[in-house]
Amino acid sequence: MDHHQSPDPLKSLANHLAQAVNSEEAGRALLLLRSVGLLTGPVGTSRADQIEPDELQLQLTSREEGDRVGIWERKKGSEHFVRRRDLANQWTWWANVGRIAPKQAKRRMVLIGESVARGYLYDPQFNPAKALDSIFRSRLGAGEIETIDLAKTGMSCELAKDMVLSSLVLEPDCVIIFAGNNWVTDSYRALGSANAIAVLREGGIPALKRLVEEKLAELGRNVIREIADELVARRIPLIWVLPEFNLGDWRDPITAAPYLPGSRNWEWIDTSRMASEALERGDFETAAALGQQIIELDGGTCVRGFHVLAECAQETGDIQAARAYLEAARDALMWSPLSRFKTPRPYALTQRVLREGMAREGIQIVDLPKLFAEYLDGGLPDRRLFVDYCHLTAEGIQIAMSETASCVIRALSGAEYPWRSLKNHCVTPSNRIQAETMFLAAIYNAHLGQSRDLITYCCLQSLRMWPEIAKLMKAFAEVQTRRAPMLMCTAAEFVVDPQFPSVQKYLPYFNLYLQQLDKVLLDAMISCIQETRAEGRKELEQLRVEQHSVRHGRIDLLDRYYCLSAEQEFAQPLAGDIAPEPGSRLESESDYFKAYSPESNFVFIGEADIPVSLSLACRLPEFGPSEGLITIEVNDKPQGEVLISNKWQSCDIDVDPDAIKTGLNRIRVRWPRGEIAGKQAMERGVEDLLADMVPDIYPVFGEIHSFTAAVRRESTAPGYAAADLEVPVAR
Repeated sequence: MDHHQSPDPLKSLANHLAQAVNSEEAGRALLLLRSVGLLTGPVGTSRADQIEPDELQLQLTSREEGDRVGIWERKKGSEHFVRRRDLANQWTWWANVGRIAPKQAKRRMVLIGESVARGYLYDPQFNPAKALDSIFRSRLGAGEIETIDLAKTGMSCELAKDMVLSSLVLEPDCVIIFAGNNWVTDSYRALGSANAIAVLREGGIPALKRLVEEKLAELGRNVIREIADELVARRIPLIWVLPEFNLGDWRDPITAAPYLPGSRNWEWIDTSRMASEALERGDFETAAALGQQIIELDGGTCVRGFHVLAECAQETGDIQAARAYLEAARDALMWSPLSRFKTPRPYALTQRVLREGMAREGIQIVDLPKLFAEYLDGGLPDRRLFVDYCHLTAEGIQIAMSETASCVIRALSGAEYPWRSLKNHCVTPSNRIQAETMFLAAIYNAHLGQSRDLITYCCLQSLRMWPEIAKLMKAFAEVQTRRAPMLMCTAAEFVVDPQFPSVQKYLPYFNLYLQQLDKVLLDAMISCIQETRAEGRKELEQLRVEQHSVRHGRIDLLDRYYCLSAEQEFAQPLAGDIAPEPGSRLESESDYFKAYSPESNFVFIGEADIPVSLSLACRLPEFGPSEGLITIEVNDKPQGEVLISNKWQSCDIDVDPDAIKTGLNRIRVRWPRGEIAGKQAMERGVEDLLADMVPDIYPVFGEIHSFTAAVRRESTAPGYAAADLEVPVAR
């Protein structure tokens, strides 16, 4: 790693940027600025930015005028469609195509879809449209069929419909729709707050889930009918590619159950822990019974019980049962517009509505769940076909587009070409491109709470495809580890180098998470680099201590840099500054850390010879016990107990020097066990909904206003001291 930093970084930075803006590196300089949030532009601040509000979506199309298709507009006196400059900040979500020419002799296909159709993490170097074109050129000749790529990352159900109708001005001979992952967002918009609140009050979360399902089914049927009616009337064939989900590898991080009646929340927690113990000792019969009990307690509104049953089924070799449980886990959080980790996906209901609608309208369907099952000989779709939860690998794209090309040829000529014969004609991205994509996949999967095994797999695949990418991994590790902002790190220049087009396009998508300690991700990268005979682990550990040791000053344990790397027993569904689901009216407001687990974990970097003192300001939640003891542990060694109440209190803890180690240290706060007043808390959640605020519908076990670690300067006695604290914050 390059440890060099300018003695006058601001002056050096200003000079470098001034030179870059007046050179060919202008785009690179702008990307650096955007990556650290100093400029707004095509990159967003989170996954939520991939879907714009309805108002902007509907600005993108104008069927009445017939002169706009997505971000492209036909200028007066011209037959070409060119990208609208006033929508330049949207260009990155669409195909990197400056103009769409008028139709010529070639038959024209229009591809409309979401990020999967966009080729997420491969684009602009490789995507489904390029795959289709390569098949048509190789099999039919260059002059036969052209593909107009109108796919957009984050395209909603309604926008997909509008894009189909507005694209008719391009005179397509065939329309392909590759969509179904983002539809639940539109169903949230259709709920209506009054209706949702009434259902929530009467039947709780399970009733809300049923309402979302009803709205989603209604929305899907209406959209399919409107699209089919328009295209059938014009005799334009429609092919719908039905998406699939990474059932084999993707696991939504486990949250605790939402508020349940009576004492069921503690029963749910205890049952979940017993299920984990049964799985660990290989007692799958007991674990399966406990998994069923978990589902009965939460009404199927959490992933935990389904995960337990799926693991039992896989361990006993029942793949079909495992598939059913994993599909149920995928669908369990459909009701929630609030979960931090919930990603776009094709719900079983979406797939069923699409299959029924296509059959009813006589439309060809590329059924990826069935196609992938055939390809994998009945195995679960997994990392072989997916880079994350629903976005496809190069192999997945090739298979999906080979079957799509087969349907297109059948629709246009009646000829039959089996997809397996067409797959051999599909272009394969270079090893370097695939390495770049797997590097991004490692980051994305890590930041969405996936397993160490999957993250390590992505890193290894990246290095095996192109060993030179080790330099990029080391530069990324340095950027993440240094205290200086990304823009101030020399290594950042390599991370956003133009030789990595996909990294330039997608890494800024992740800047919600930049920078953070990234312990699991960076350790996986460095371990994999070592496996390919390069150095780095010891250097990374030294850099962490050099940059983040408590020796250098007080550490805010609630700072996202550290907080996001602390693994919680149950995931924080509304943690930090995570926004509600795209399209929600709700406003998120968080004044302090809320513990959604009976135990809360924190991390800091220490040194074995440096004594540490912890300062904590906390309280018990409004809807819980009035007082109780919290216990504090450092690296599993108890450091004391503190009696706290519903009022803010502060306490100082001198950590036993023998508990501190050089490197990463883990702190655990155990909250008192007491009654969870779910009924009162749920009613407060309803009040929040009425005020257009994010409701707390998960039990909160404790609240922390501040938590810091610092070098212990003086110590009157080992242990702790506690005092009342007035903290001027909202509830």
